[in-house]
Amino acid sequence: MNDTQSTQHKLNEPQWLALCAVADQIVPPSSKYDVPGAGDRQICKQVIHDVGERLPKLIETLATLNAVARELGGNDLGELPEPTHEGIASAFREAYPRAADRLAMWVTQCYYRDDRVLASLGIDARPPFPKGYEVETGDWAELEPVVNRRPIFRDVT
Repeated sequence: MNDTQSTQHKLNEPQWLALCAVADQIVPPSSKYDVPGAGDRQICKQVIHDVGERLPKLIETLATLNAVARELGGNDLGELPEPTHEGIASAFREAYPRAADRLAMWVTQCYYRDDRVLASLGIDARPPFPKGYEVETGDWAELEPVVNRRPIFRDVT
C-alpha cells in the first residue's frame, strides 16, 4: 500500500508528495528541539482537512509547484532529491508569491497546533477552557478610542 492510499486524503500521489516536500521547506524538522518538520504526514493530513472547501485552491497551488519543479528539475517535486527542494521552493515563491504565502499560512497554522510542537514550546496541548490561561493585565486606557467611537453599524429600528 502506498503513502497516498494509507492516508485516505483527497490528493493524488504527486500532489501529496509535493505538499509534504514543500511543507518541510516551510518548517524543517529539528533534532535540536525534537520536533518534526511540517512535512510530517499527520501535519500534512491536517492541512488537507483544514483547507476544507478551498481544497481546489490547494490542488491548483500544488500543481503549479509541481510545474515549477518539472521546469527546473525535470520531475514533480516529491520525485526529486531533497537537496533540490529548497531551490525549487524559492523559485516558486519568487514566481507565485501569493500562492506561496497562502500555502505557508495553511502549513504553519497546522504545524503550530500539533501536540508535539506545542510540547516543544512548553505549551500544554489542551484547549484553553475550562482551565483557562493567565493573561497579564494591560492598560485599559488603550481601549478608550474604541469605546468612545460612534457606532459602526446601521440601526435597524
